[in-house]
Amino acid sequence: MRESVLTLREVQGSDAELQQLAELLATMDDEPVLPLASMRERYAAMRQYPFYRCYLMVDGDDIPLGTFSLLVFPLMVHDGRPEAIVEGVVVAPAARGIGVGKAMMLEAMRLAREAGACKLALSSSVRRVQAHGFYRGLGFRQHGVSFSIGV
Repeated sequence: MRESVLTLREVQGSDAELQQLAELLATMDDEPVLPLASMRERYAAMRQYPFYRCYLMVDGDDIPLGTFSLLVFPLMVHDGRPEAIVEGVVVAPAARGIGVGKAMMLEAMRLAREAGACKLALSSSVRRVQAHGFYRGLGFRQHGVSFSIGV
């Protein structure tokens, strides 16, 4: 499998595709696979946002090797340019280390740039040290401090 045979495609929401996506996302933190009904609900909710999309990176046989979601949203700062957030970045365990993640992130950067975003942001668990090195290698820089709270 070579990087040249990878293709990015937007998730369209078929049951088969949502099932594949659920299985892929579950590998992020070894979580249970979400039921198809839940995936349908989440996909429908995502589609309510005008610039929130989920993508799959597939090989030449249309097998999903990775996924990410991209949200582009308006701001009232930075000359009114939008900002983008990439999240849910997952590469299938069997496809790690062969360029899938790099190809996906380059595509996320391209999509954000084409949308006119002033920046592309992401968050990563503090324990994912190897991922942090990967993102730095792509030109991402740690910016500020992130806070969250369960609500």
